[in-house]
Amino acid sequence: ESLSKKIDATEKGIAGGVATLDENGKLKSGQIDIPATPEGSTTTKGIVQLEDSTTSASVTKAATPKAVNEVNTKVGTLSALNTTAKTDLVVAINEVNSEANSKTSDIEVLFWMGAV
Repeated sequence: ESLSKKIDATEKGIAGGVATLDENGKLKSGQIDIPATPEGSTTTKGIVQLEDSTTSASVTKAATPKAVNEVNTKVGTLSALNTTAKTDLVVAINEVNSEANSKTSDIEVLFWMGAV
């Protein structure tokens, strides 16, 4: 019965047969076809290169945690803004600017800012 399960020598290391191992127990090159992984982008899954840049506009590179942290440090926490716009920085800045411009005197601005 065990002989019926044997692999014939003519089936080893050929197309449609079974792969053989080298002296280190690894597959010999050329015995299996592994397709190349495509480059990733915003529309395609694939390999991307990590990048520390905070100014790149690349769609094939990914931001590292260092780059994301640098941006967060520069921007600050949006929830700490003294505004109702807690999720949109541009809207928050415009709201604060509008509020500051609505003050009629320097002392009003100082009170509004909490400086007095």
